[in-house]
Amino acid sequence: MPYGLVLLIGASIAFPFWMNLDASPVRTPKFTRDLLGMYFILSGTATAVLWTKVDPLQIRLAALVWTVSVLAVVLYSLWVQYAPRILWIPSLFGLVVLHRLSSLQIPVYPQWILVLNILVLSSGVILCLHMLLSGSDYRNDPEILILFHRRYKALLFILAIRLVWDLGFILVAGTEDDYGIRLPLYRFLLENELRASLVYALSAWFLPLPVMGILVFWGKSIYGGVRRWSEFVFILIFSFSLVTGGYFLLNYGYVL
Repeated sequence: MPYGLVLLIGASIAFPFWMNLDASPVRTPKFTRDLLGMYFILSGTATAVLWTKVDPLQIRLAALVWTVSVLAVVLYSLWVQYAPRILWIPSLFGLVVLHRLSSLQIPVYPQWILVLNILVLSSGVILCLHMLLSGSDYRNDPEILILFHRRYKALLFILAIRLVWDLGFILVAGTEDDYGIRLPLYRFLLENELRASLVYALSAWFLPLPVMGILVFWGKSIYGGVRRWSEFVFILIFSFSLVTGGYFLLNYGYVL
């Protein structure tokens, strides 16, 4: 659970930063309420799971303060005035929780690499949630295509960052086998985790990049069911890549 929990916390931290991606006159108040509700649900769920899985009281109390601050800014935005500039403030508390939890549960050093990786992957999770929350009624509106195109470009950028990081890490990093022999990481993976490496490469690089590339460059001419199925396929592939990335992180400490 620690990898899933830190991803959930990272998604809650990154959520307000990506809400402005959908800022547009064509965005309905209902969609804004849905986004605010999802913001609180993510942080509240993360805190609830953390209280059942993590023992240190300091981390529990920090998570509680974080969730209460999220609730405060959400209620202010719903009942007083929608203020996107204050939605990011609770993320400062969330960063404290994420750093303490990740250093306790997932011993990867330097720790900032793991935190940065989690925030990048969580941003992808958030954008996928945005696609699910948008609803089918949005996807046939020509005026909303600008928002979708902006979202697709952001996802393509996240995938490109992930590809550059993964290739750089695999080619540069090294590890030791069971006999204490130092090996390049790519050789170790090919000799010991060939199947898992192929699954990760497919789900993180070779499948999602072409799908999102099609949506970025030809998405404005794609309507209806084709767009919905393309998004669904991408979300499914991206989710599977998170699972395989978690396998390498928890078993070997490799931040992919």
